[in-house]
Amino acid sequence: MPGVKDFALQANNYLLIAHDAIIASRVNQTHQANTLRREENTYKVGDLVYLSTEYLSLPKGRAWKLLHKYIGQYNIVRTNAEKFTTSSSSLRSSKMSGYTQYFMLGY
Repeated sequence: MPGVKDFALQANNYLLIAHDAIIASRVNQTHQANTLRREENTYKVGDLVYLSTEYLSLPKGRAWKLLHKYIGQYNIVRTNAEKFTTSSSSLRSSKMSGYTQYFMLGY
């Protein structure tokens, strides 16, 4: 049956074309995502930074939408490859005290 063999070969060719298109699309998406990526911020000891309140715990009795989006300025006391530490005295004097002193770098 030549019709069945031709159909099977054509279906296999379409499958290979689809796989190639998926791989090409993935490469293109990776390239486009990397073109919009910002360079990594490097913080030094003594720099002043703001902290995003997006992942911080809220004080009880306060609505999220009424809080500031960023708090700070906090002084960097020590740096690590992927973390930075704010001084404990500035956090204790803050209205939003009680947080950990280690914060991950985020964008």
